[in-house]
Amino acid sequence: MPARLAIRLLAFGFLLTGCSVLNREGPAVTCDDLHFGAINACQDGIIASCLHGKVTYTLCDADACDESFQVPGAYRCSPDLEIPPSDEPPPI
Repeated sequence: MPARLAIRLLAFGFLLTGCSVLNREGPAVTCDDLHFGAINACQDGIIASCLHGKVTYTLCDADACDESFQVPGAYRCSPDLEIPPSDEPPPI
């Protein structure tokens, strides 16, 4: 009986924490940081872009930010995909 209780407690603990362990956080940036669409940012496989004055996120594979084809400020999920859409930079 104690073994069955221990298994249930472990399963319950996994249910409570399992999903949060798998969560990834993208870059904490603003449109100002992204020069209002001139560049994008990537962290944990999530690309942040500025679109219509709001930061939008594109979910990629977890290791996408570190791939050899990446260019800082022009991140994309894979080499055959386009850069996520963003606003044009405001006129200076």
